[in-house]
Amino acid sequence: MMNILSGRPILCSLLATLLWGAWAVGAKYSADRIGFFNSSLFYVLFSFMTVMTVYSISGISFPKLTSTPAIIAMGTGIAGGLALICFQAAIKGGDVSTVVPITGLYPIIPAIYGIMLLGEDVTPVKIAGILLAIIAAILLSL
Repeated sequence: MMNILSGRPILCSLLATLLWGAWAVGAKYSADRIGFFNSSLFYVLFSFMTVMTVYSISGISFPKLTSTPAIIAMGTGIAGGLALICFQAAIKGGDVSTVVPITGLYPIIPAIYGIMLLGEDVTPVKIAGILLAIIAAILLSL
C-alpha cells in the first residue's frame, strides 16, 4: 500500500477527503447513538489498529523516541485526540452540515503556521484560497 501511495500527494489528498467525508457521517451517526466519548474511543482504537497493520506490513523502521520529530509527533497525537473529542462533542450536539464546514476550516491554521514558522511562500493564490475556504464554510453553515 505504501508503494502505491508514495509520491502521489494529489491521489492521497483525494482519498483522504473521501474517507474523511465518510468518517464525518459515521461519526455523527455513532455519536448520536452511543455518545461522543464512546464513539471517539472506538474511532481511536480502530484507527490505531489500522495504522499498526499498515505500519507492520510497510517495513518502515521505528524511530528513536528521544528524537525531536518523534516528540513532536507525540504532541501532535495528543492534539489530535483532544480535537477528536471536541469534534465528536460538537457533532453530537449539532448538525453535520454545520459542524463539518466549520471544523473543515482547520487547514487555514497550518497554512498560516507554514508561512510563519516554516517559511513557506505567501502567494496571492494561497491568500485567495484561504479567503474562499472561509466564505465556503460560512455558506455551507447557513
